Amino acid sequence: MAGRFHIRTDARSYLKNVIDRVDSQSPLFEVFYLCALAGLASGRTADAVSANTSELVENFPSEYANRGRLIVGLFLTREIKRRGIQLHEKEPLHRAIREFVDPRTPSQLSDAGVLQLNRYGYGGFDQLLEWFPDKPSDLESFLPLFHAKIQATLQPAQTP
Repeated sequence: MAGRFHIRTDARSYLKNVIDRVDSQSPLFEVFYLCALAGLASGRTADAVSANTSELVENFPSEYANRGRLIVGLFLTREIKRRGIQLHEKEPLHRAIREFVDPRTPSQLSDAGVLQLNRYGYGGFDQLLEWFPDKPSDLESFLPLFHAKIQATLQPAQTP
């Protein structure tokens, strides 16, 4: 499982109506990307049994090549926050980066980094199910709602 991106097989069928409308050379990576964004925004992770996942690629597909660093950056930001590391804490920060980044790999992530990003994707799918209990029916209505959920999740709680 390590080294390659994976998606939950139930996520594929859940997002089928949305992904079928996307003009993409990598529709399954689109599913991974939506799930990973939901997991990263919410901070939600989950484990998955390999029988419940589908293996994708070990690199960001061509459509995502220029966004790969952004995805890695979002992932590292979430992991640093999850671990409670402050940016001025150089050694813990460098240790986390060394654990998750490997510039020799196609994705620039170590096996541990890919595995943890997959876990955010698995947890992100659980988050999507909470946000959208009914299977999304089309891209046009799903994307604005998805964006609003991501934004609301990232906003700090307002105090009265």
